[in-house]
Amino acid sequence: MILFLKKLFSFLLKAIGYLFFVIILLSIAEYFIAPIYTFKAPIPFKGEKIWNPYQSCDSGKWYKCNFHLHTKSWKGVTDGKLNSIDTVHSIYKHLGYDIIGFSNYQKITENLFKDEIYVPAYEHGFGIEKAHHVCIGANKVSWIDFPFFQTIHQRQYILNQLKNENDVVALAHPAFQRHFPIDEVKYLKNYNCIEVLNHNRISDKYWDTALSAGQPAYIVADDDAHNINNTAEVGHYYNKIFTDTLSREKITTTLKNGHAYGVAINIRANESYSQLASRVKKIAEIKKIKINENQLSVVISHPAKEFRFIGQNGKLLQVVENTDSAAYTIKKEDTYVRTEIVFSDSIKFYLNPVFKYQNQLPSLKDNIKIDVVKTALFRILLGFLIIFLIFIVIKFNRKKNDADGHAR
Repeated sequence: MILFLKKLFSFLLKAIGYLFFVIILLSIAEYFIAPIYTFKAPIPFKGEKIWNPYQSCDSGKWYKCNFHLHTKSWKGVTDGKLNSIDTVHSIYKHLGYDIIGFSNYQKITENLFKDEIYVPAYEHGFGIEKAHHVCIGANKVSWIDFPFFQTIHQRQYILNQLKNENDVVALAHPAFQRHFPIDEVKYLKNYNCIEVLNHNRISDKYWDTALSAGQPAYIVADDDAHNINNTAEVGHYYNKIFTDTLSREKITTTLKNGHAYGVAINIRANESYSQLASRVKKIAEIKKIKINENQLSVVISHPAKEFRFIGQNGKLLQVVENTDSAAYTIKKEDTYVRTEIVFSDSIKFYLNPVFKYQNQLPSLKDNIKIDVVKTALFRILLGFLIIFLIFIVIKFNRKKNDADGHAR
């Protein structure tokens, strides 16, 4: 009996070892699918014209939205297991949200609230580097990811796949543990937004890096709440979007066209949701964001502590204090200008940029060219690596079998 158990245990260990090896091989083999791309050198915005994403925001309304938060999913295996959909929905409605987006890992949440506008979403990514994406207006879940490491080529390949399956793709919390190298946002294409505001990190440096490279990336602001019982995670980062009607198409188009801004509400220790809801009702509203000739004008409903105008490479261009309106004259050397509005209670608005262009608006959509030679060399080397690993395992297994035979 003992001998049988020993043999069974040995067999199970060997089976688990082979299974683990096959998983490793398949994970490595997946890297064959991503080619090596040739990226164009970044070029800052330039031209005689100025694009203002808010210029047509006259007839409509600002709506409060969150597109990234987690609820119990995958039988409670993923983070967010404490959050029931009904509880999350109730709290966010209490806080005045018009759109509540549930974005669980690799899963589109079923619409349980048929009488409300529903925008399907999920958080894409399951590799150890945690290079994630917020997929808004998602049509299906993509299971393409690279589990061990990602270069800019794998990141771009993923974005190319996601752009065809979702209305809006945003780089999720790029500054969180630096899952996206900051220099890469100068080159990456085929996404729409950057999640600049998130309870884990503020990624404004990544945003300015992309904008300074001529990438017309717009803001997304989300709680990314994982624990509804932690009031510091809920209701502090959200989008205000401008639209004449609420529908999935209008909402996602609004985000892609930059008719939105992000709000960051300072966290107060031990503040209840009722207290936060009361505080939120007093927050100012945007009244006007216009460009007349070369002057950018911003008007809000009541005075702010500061209007901060920020430009190329994140440079602070001008500060206007203690007013409900401010203007900045866009200079010849300015490529883009974005506005931050800071209030006395530390609440902050992040407006999308205005930027220069010539005949056609720049786009983050691009068919990036594949370097055929480098792609072939990469795949050949990868093939040799797989063959080498298989050879090592076979050789090790033969030695072990010989040793076991001599032992008998």
